[in-house]
Amino acid sequence: MIPLRALLVLAAVAIIAFALVRGGDVRSCDDARSVAFARAIAPQPQALPDGGRDLAARVIDACRGSETLALSSQALLRVGAVDGAQRLAETALDRDPDAFQAHNALAAVLDARGRPQEAEGERARARALNPLAPAPRAPRLGPDGQPLSG
Repeated sequence: MIPLRALLVLAAVAIIAFALVRGGDVRSCDDARSVAFARAIAPQPQALPDGGRDLAARVIDACRGSETLALSSQALLRVGAVDGAQRLAETALDRDPDAFQAHNALAAVLDARGRPQEAEGERARARALNPLAPAPRAPRLGPDGQPLSG
């Protein structure tokens, strides 16, 4: 009877430890994602000097879910951080090839890179996975890599 109690206590400790670690992961992901979104929704978004690669790496390290990565990709794309946006979209697809949001995010990146035929292929994959979801388009970027208004 004592070994059963010890086993139950050990299992409870393991569950609590897992919950604490997972809670920390969620907070880290939220923090990293908040930075990406804050930069993207600022009234005058500023370009990221490294194309968003550093910020993308922090989000990838902190976040597990492909949907979070895909949304963060689109936030970075909005400020013209195409390199970081592409890394996030590709990582989202690596983690979950069936995530329609990841296909949409990569389609937006491909549009921004001037590759509309490849972008349409990604949008077609996204529609096949979720026919009712809207397919976002990438913002138009000027020669300096900054989003164009209008």
